[in-house]
Amino acid sequence: MTSLNQMPSSYDEFLLQNRKYINASFLYIILTCILTGPAIGLGIYAGIFTHTSYGACVIISVGMLILYFGCLYMYKKWPYKAYTSFLAIFVMNILLVYMSYEKINVNVTWFLMPLLSMLLLSSKIYIISCLFNYAMILLSIWLTAPYMSAMSKDETVLDYFKYEAAARTIETFIMAVVGYEIGRLISFYYRSLIEDKQKENVLLKMALTDELTKLGNRRCLDLDVAEFNNHPIPDNICVMSFDLNGLKITNDTWGHRAGDELINGAVQCILKAMERFGKLYRTGGDEFVAIIFARNFRLIEKAIIENAENWRGENNNRLALSIGVASRIDYPDASIAELQKISDEIMYKNKEEYYKENGIDRNALYNKYQEQ
Repeated sequence: MTSLNQMPSSYDEFLLQNRKYINASFLYIILTCILTGPAIGLGIYAGIFTHTSYGACVIISVGMLILYFGCLYMYKKWPYKAYTSFLAIFVMNILLVYMSYEKINVNVTWFLMPLLSMLLLSSKIYIISCLFNYAMILLSIWLTAPYMSAMSKDETVLDYFKYEAAARTIETFIMAVVGYEIGRLISFYYRSLIEDKQKENVLLKMALTDELTKLGNRRCLDLDVAEFNNHPIPDNICVMSFDLNGLKITNDTWGHRAGDELINGAVQCILKAMERFGKLYRTGGDEFVAIIFARNFRLIEKAIIENAENWRGENNNRLALSIGVASRIDYPDASIAELQKISDEIMYKNKEEYYKENGIDRNALYNKYQEQ
């Protein structure tokens, strides 16, 4: 049977999932109802049903079997449409008329049909089902009135029909109103539940997303690493750590607009080379981490460096990245966290070499801007 375990992203999606689930459920209900014929046959054999025949049992079971294959075809072709449920409800109502005509008491079952349609959470479908059900009830009363009035001998066919029709009208009205309210409350409950879940997902996404770059943040990385630890680590996994050189100087000299351009430029250079191989996170102001699944990670690293060298912005003409790489291939016994630590160490070592090669005293530079 179709599962409803997955939380839908919207109420409209929930209605589609629910319709498919109810359509599938109707198939099981119809299969069960096929046993109605044999059950009535046992009742005839035991002397419980004395005013019907074995032929009626066969007609009921054959009718339900035909209905099952018809609904099965419609379900496979239109699983999200209400056709399957409509057909099942209407045909089962007609079979109830036939059962009433065969003197098989089905009073309680009459009210099951509209209640089943209520599960589709559609006011239109429910109202149509109630009206058709009511029409079939009146038809069954009219067909059985001659027999029932003859049994009582105290009332005419018309008197019996009017009395029973009035009683069933009151019952149908009460059932329709109560069912409508129940359906409305169920619909309100699910709508509220899904809307609350949507708000929760938005807040969770905001908590796990870097506002500037729209990448996952440090918390997102930690959650993903924790999830990786629950499964065997792939042999082709690689962790890359990045540091954007000179971001503080750019921010303090040219302003945060230039600094933001540099950050987004670094993201573009990295993602252009590795996006289809893994996921990139912004873990700090000028730091990024990528989890990559590729054995050719050195080619990816080379492409990132080339992208950075060729990058030009409106406010910056240079973008330099210090990179650290640690792979499962090079460190086969390391965990994801250990690979991340190794890549960080390599990245910081490369960052020191970058400043030395460019004649930059990081401590003096840092103190300079701290004094301003």
